[in-house]
Amino acid sequence: MPDFFDPDGEIRRRTQQAMDDRHAQEKLERQRALRRARDARYRARLRARRNWDRANPGIPMPPPPAPPDPQLTLGL
Repeated sequence: MPDFFDPDGEIRRRTQQAMDDRHAQEKLERQRALRRARDARYRARLRARRNWDRANPGIPMPPPPAPPDPQLTLGL
């Protein structure tokens, strides 16, 4: 069935392009947020290591706490 308001499909193409552009922009923003969070965790680990080494020269830093056992966190 012909579209009398958009016979050549221009409006549909422009709408699709706008949606694609918005999707790409949102994807970039999510990637940037993930990268910032990852970098912040890395800097926090470095800062903790530096602080430990200043406060406790010659004593090795204890390992970080182990993650919780998945069987115990099921919430059953």
